Amino acid sequence: MKNYFDIKNKKIIINGGSKGIGLCLYKELGRNCDQIFSISRSNIENKNKFKADSSNFEQISGVFKKIYNRIGKIDCIVNVSAVTNNYNNLKKKDLYNFDKIIHNNVKSYYNTIILADKYMKRNGSIVNITSIAAHVGLSNNYAYSASKGGIKQMSKSMSIDYYEKKKIRINNIAPGYIKTSMTRNSFLNSKRSSIIKENSIMKRWGSPNDLIGPVIFLCSDASKFITGIDLVVDGGFLTKGI
Repeated sequence: MKNYFDIKNKKIIINGGSKGIGLCLYKELGRNCDQIFSISRSNIENKNKFKADSSNFEQISGVFKKIYNRIGKIDCIVNVSAVTNNYNNLKKKDLYNFDKIIHNNVKSYYNTIILADKYMKRNGSIVNITSIAAHVGLSNNYAYSASKGGIKQMSKSMSIDYYEKKKIRINNIAPGYIKTSMTRNSFLNSKRSSIIKENSIMKRWGSPNDLIGPVIFLCSDASKFITGIDLVVDGGFLTKGI
């Protein structure tokens, strides 16, 4: 019987694979797929890791060209790259951070999808990591929420055109509160951490490992009739609410 979740012949790029969720996916998917590559601003380069700012089209285009010239195909792209910064007023620094976050988080995803049109063959899969911030309001995190909401809607629009062009599927995964360096302050704040757990059906924080199965699913033939969706992986946080 065919294993529809098999990704052993897939060639996968992780955009943002140097830490947190991206690093976990790079390691774990790499054990199951044919070839995997990581792109990140903080990567130490080797044959499978490339250092580049994916919000810079020239930089990321050069990396895609190198990978494609080496392996001849790209099956899946997983976009994880993200930055955030909490703020709640209109200081000059905050306006700069807003622009920086929108540019990095939205433009980096957009760039890789544009390049997929050039380098990805038919029946490819793009998985964009968004956030529950794309579905509910999070206080003091305006730019991050705006960027993730933008990615959510951008993915839905692009999923229409890219399937018509090359049968490329584009889907989102929206994680809840996942324990990473980005969420460290919230996790170490015992009061906030407890509130988050209590308002989740599963009453726990997620770990990067909780994203492995959903990503494999959306990269594999098991999801071949799925495109343009938001797969929420949050332990039931959105369902229960505060």
